[in-house]
Amino acid sequence: MDAAQHVDAAWEAIEDENDALATTHARRALTLSRYEIDAYLVLAHVTATPAERHAFLREAVRLGRKEWADCFRSPRDTTFWLSLPTRPYMRAAHALAVDLWDTGLSEQRLEAAELAQHLLRLNPNDNQGMRFLLLGWLPALDRWAPAARIAKRYSKDGRTETTYWHALHLIRSSDPRAEDVLRKAVDLNPHVPALLTRKRKPAMTEGDSVAFRSPEEAQAYAHMAHDAWWATPGAIARVKTVTPDSARLR
Repeated sequence: MDAAQHVDAAWEAIEDENDALATTHARRALTLSRYEIDAYLVLAHVTATPAERHAFLREAVRLGRKEWADCFRSPRDTTFWLSLPTRPYMRAAHALAVDLWDTGLSEQRLEAAELAQHLLRLNPNDNQGMRFLLLGWLPALDRWAPAARIAKRYSKDGRTETTYWHALHLIRSSDPRAEDVLRKAVDLNPHVPALLTRKRKPAMTEGDSVAFRSPEEAQAYAHMAHDAWWATPGAIARVKTVTPDSARLR
């Protein structure tokens, strides 16, 4: 087996919930080629140690930045993501951004946001959903201007995340339209308010996708945007005023 075949076998082992075999294949891949970014992703996935996970993701991103440096200087719309060899780097950078944000440390959260913005520039079609992370992360960092630009660019999405962001922005600005937009957001996904108004941020959902207007979508959004809503004066109180009892999750 060559390095790529070992990586494929490692992902198959993860699907079979055989972490030991996945680790073996990933490490064999790296003995054959130390540039197998996905092998580091496998190791990050199976490790139980946060420090090791972070180190594996850092190395994967470092290798990707080295490999694709020329493309980063002048990315062309959509073409980066459409090239399959770039996907391991995109996955690694996404995972590292989330890992950095979840530390809760200001410096690392700034790095997480910068990395997410970098991925959005490389892939404006945003197949990875980086805009949804950023609409939660940037307000929490008090970086409203870049968040507003992202929201404007994707304003025709009609998505739960975008609509709730607009409501939060209007609340922050004391805009009289805030209540109407907030009610529109609640209509889009009535499961969100009960999760936002809890002091404890909900855990991230498992899986790669969630259904529109579902409880799982609400949980994913509340996980990403909880910090931003609680950091905005008066935002949580406003949510409580427009939340029908039927929308509260029990």
